[in-house]
Amino acid sequence: MMTIAINDMETAYTDAACRTGPGSTFVGVGAGDISGLTLTRGIYKWSTDVKFNTDLTLTSSATGVWIMQIAGTFTAGPGAKVILADGAQAENIFWAIADALAFDDGSHGEGIFLAKTMISFNAGSSLYGAAFAQTAVTMISTDIEAVMVSLLI
Repeated sequence: MMTIAINDMETAYTDAACRTGPGSTFVGVGAGDISGLTLTRGIYKWSTDVKFNTDLTLTSSATGVWIMQIAGTFTAGPGAKVILADGAQAENIFWAIADALAFDDGSHGEGIFLAKTMISFNAGSSLYGAAFAQTAVTMISTDIEAVMVSLLI
């Protein structure tokens, strides 16, 4: 069962990381620092590490889909939160991260996180969604509320 789960995660990661159109594709938004931005639905690609240290807002209708393709690490700074607006749904947000994912103290994420290496959740961090890593997950006093996952494959 473990092998099947890992293979499914790797397949989902590859699918999300390689997605293109048909909607808008945004490359390098915020030059890797997406603190304070509001992002509408679409595919976002970064060839760098990505971080946010203040709130990040994702806004669209309930049918809007985001695919975040990050070639490096992804870090949510202390107290930083992903906020959903105008009906956006966590189950429609896919984060394909080629390296590590880190939720710092008190940070909050929304969506399905697919990390090629590891995920760490520091004290007081939280997630509404799901988090899958190919190597390791570390959780310190973390609150995770799962959503139904309908992967892209």
